Amino acid sequence: RFAKKVHVDELFLKMRNTHYFLWDAICSQTRFFFYYFSIYRNFESARALLLQCPQANVVVSDGAFSYPRVIRERYHGNAKHVQCVEFEDKKNNNLIERMQNTLRRFLHPRRGFHSLETGNLQIAGFWAYYNFVRTHTTLGKTPAEAAGVLEPWKNLKNQKQRLAALLNRAVILWLIFHQPK
Repeated sequence: RFAKKVHVDELFLKMRNTHYFLWDAICSQTRFFFYYFSIYRNFESARALLLQCPQANVVVSDGAFSYPRVIRERYHGNAKHVQCVEFEDKKNNNLIERMQNTLRRFLHPRRGFHSLETGNLQIAGFWAYYNFVRTHTTLGKTPAEAAGVLEPWKNLKNQKQRLAALLNRAVILWLIFHQPK
C-alpha cells in the first residue's frame, strides 16, 4: 500500500468524566480512514496510528508534539512532514478535519462511551461504514473501492447491498471466533 499524502490528527473526546483520544488518519487519494483509540495523548498512541497507515510521500499534521519523531521513525525519513499550526496556513489539514465532523455526527446520537471498549466498538462501526459502505461524494465510490480492497464487492452498487454483505461477513466472523472451544 502506498499513498502520496496522508493527513493525521487527534480528536479529544470527554465521556463520563474520562478523557479519550481518537488518533485518526486519512489517505488523500482514496479517503480511506485509519484510527487508534486511546486514553493517552502520547508518542505510543501516535505510533500505533501511523503503523496502520500506508507508506506516503507527505504526511500532514497539526502542531502536536509527538508527530515529528513518529513520522521520522515510521517512514525512515522518506516522507516529508508538513505541520499546519494555524488554520490559515497555506498548507492545511482540512481533509482530516472534515472527516472528523462526519465522525462527530455519527457518534453524537449514540450518547457517549461507557468505557474504552464500548467507544472502540462504536468507532469500529464508523470505520466499517465510512470505508466499506458509504459512497464518498468526491470519489463516486467507497474509500475501500478506491483503495482496491473491495474487489469481491465490485458488483454491489448501493449502500443497502454493501451493508448487507458487510453484516453477513461480520456474523460469519463472529461465529467463527466465538465457537465454544
